[in-house]
Amino acid sequence: MYNLINLFYYSKIMNGRLSALIALFLHFSVASAANDAFIETAVHSMQKCYVQQTNKNDGLSLAKCISDQLKIIPNPENYIVNLEGKEPHHLTLYLYNPKGFRIICLLRGGKTLEIDTCDTYKAKPLNADQQLSIDPNESTQ
Repeated sequence: MYNLINLFYYSKIMNGRLSALIALFLHFSVASAANDAFIETAVHSMQKCYVQQTNKNDGLSLAKCISDQLKIIPNPENYIVNLEGKEPHHLTLYLYNPKGFRIICLLRGGKTLEIDTCDTYKAKPLNADQQLSIDPNESTQ
């Protein structure tokens, strides 16, 4: 069952550059589902939203579409999802869970949204404060 969903998104276009940040804090009941299912479904949802965009530089509507899609995805590992883009069509996807498992992917957009590379690593588990306010560029190691 869904316990709490807090959604924050920020998007602005400045000097022809897109700066989009989606911080989705998804807190769901703990289950033993595989992480891969959530990650695959989340990326597929992002790709679907991107393809549906008529204006690929509109970060606000992209953020809203993605956040709406991610609200309905089961998230048993309590992943926090950040999608950040400072240039149109070049995005960075950050996935974190409270246990310290992190995934960082570089995404490239054209007609579709494609994953260029992904890195995974284990860091210190997040405390309650870090789960509410997370900076993807800050190392907790």
